Amino acid sequence: MSARRTRRGAGHLLSETDDYGRNLDDDELQQQLRTMVIAGHDTTAAALSWALYHIHRDTGIRERITDELSDGPAPREMPKLPYLSAVIKETLRMHPAVPIVLRRLVEPRSIGGVQFFAGETVGIAVPAIHFNREIWDDPHPVQSRSLSGH
Repeated sequence: MSARRTRRGAGHLLSETDDYGRNLDDDELQQQLRTMVIAGHDTTAAALSWALYHIHRDTGIRERITDELSDGPAPREMPKLPYLSAVIKETLRMHPAVPIVLRRLVEPRSIGGVQFFAGETVGIAVPAIHFNREIWDDPHPVQSRSLSGH
């Protein structure tokens, strides 16, 4: 892979650097590529599986999706379908592809009453935010049938 880096117009991944501005070595590049390939398929499959689970578990959701799709929209028109889009967005809210996000603090910060220092890494549990009743009026809409309109 090293020889390809010197070619003019090398891809973006080949010119990536780490947090300190150093070029990634061949092993690091291969790990990044593996992550992109695996994560891309895995996250898409998981999101689709959860969406199908909710659609087929709740007859109200399934009927509304079926009604919205009954005119046979072209694939490029599907993102414009309001209910299908709502179901997909809600599925991703309830089952985020990345459930924990890590961030390195650039300045001291207090989170939940705990003091952290610059340079420390903190984790944000995305589902804890997505199901927080202080943020969402109804964090469990499938169980409360709000997606199906009942």
